[in-house]
Amino acid sequence: MKWEEKIDQAVWRGTAWFNPIWDIGLRPKLLDTTKGKEWADVEIWKEGGGNTIPVDGFCRYKYIIYAEVSYLACD
Repeated sequence: MKWEEKIDQAVWRGTAWFNPIWDIGLRPKLLDTTKGKEWADVEIWKEGGGNTIPVDGFCRYKYIIYAEVSYLACD
């Protein structure tokens, strides 16, 4: 997918209750910072998948937020 065709937003899905010991409150801070912002598609993952994005679906966005260190390869 060409860069120009990607969604011009930062994206994240996850649980708010998990926090790394090195930064307690990291995910709640992320949610507070991005709440109501047009540039962000950031949500708490809903059980049952109401707002789930498939892994390759994240590649449709220009910016992928990693709350903790991880890796996702996008073509």
